[in-house]
Amino acid sequence: MVKWNGYLDFLTIAEAGSITAAARQLGQTQPTLSRRLSQLEAEMGVQLMARTPAGLSPTPAGEQMLETLQKVRENLEQMERQLHHSDVALKGAVRITVT
Repeated sequence: MVKWNGYLDFLTIAEAGSITAAARQLGQTQPTLSRRLSQLEAEMGVQLMARTPAGLSPTPAGEQMLETLQKVRENLEQMERQLHHSDVALKGAVRITVT
């Protein structure tokens, strides 16, 4: 099974439009991210990005994976918001003393 970082790498590359821009966003080098993309494609057994003189664009398989990963990201963000808001309610007894 592919590691989560591989999915994040692909998602960032696809949304940034280039490996160089994605590498800057992730704090990685371009060769490292390029190697990771190649490794992900090898592990998946499918080409995810078409390399053209104009740059990178998702293949049909890459489009499907991109759509799924964007949904996963949205679900994770929603979960984080729910967890954050569920823990802000005040709890416990309040005691007031007056003379």
